[in-house]
Amino acid sequence: MRRVAAVVILSILMPLAFAAPAAAAKPTREFLPAPEFVEFAAGELCDFPVRINVLINQEYGTTFFDEAGQPTRTIVSGRLILGLVNLYTSKSVVVNASGPGLVVYEGDNIRVTLRGRSLIFLPSDHILYLNTGQVVEFGNGTIQPVVLPVISRIGRRVDYCPILA
Repeated sequence: MRRVAAVVILSILMPLAFAAPAAAAKPTREFLPAPEFVEFAAGELCDFPVRINVLINQEYGTTFFDEAGQPTRTIVSGRLILGLVNLYTSKSVVVNASGPGLVVYEGDNIRVTLRGRSLIFLPSDHILYLNTGQVVEFGNGTIQPVVLPVISRIGRRVDYCPILA
């Protein structure tokens, strides 16, 4: 009798043990559109005006949600090839900035962790560089393009202003 009771209890509990939370939304995977180009006036990134052309954008974001349906994080992956142009001289260079990246939603802010090869352009700091390694940015912003204050950086940094000069 005990054995039958144990089998009945296990047959009821086993499906519950493997059930996923009913309220959690499934992750979504979406293409991340980017503008064809972004231009910066002389003095914003470099001493000359710069255009960043999006040559190839095959980036996608996979977003995960909490029980209330709010996004918790987005994994960004795919191919991103950019053309950097000095608008005074037309000197240009092509860079692979495919990342990947992770966006974590923290209230009204986002924390963006970029790994691999990432182009960092911040007019507020007058910088344009390609980082190979990890960059963490934090602030109020959007996934793409990411223009947030850098709070940490490791890896190799290549400044593109002297290369384009």
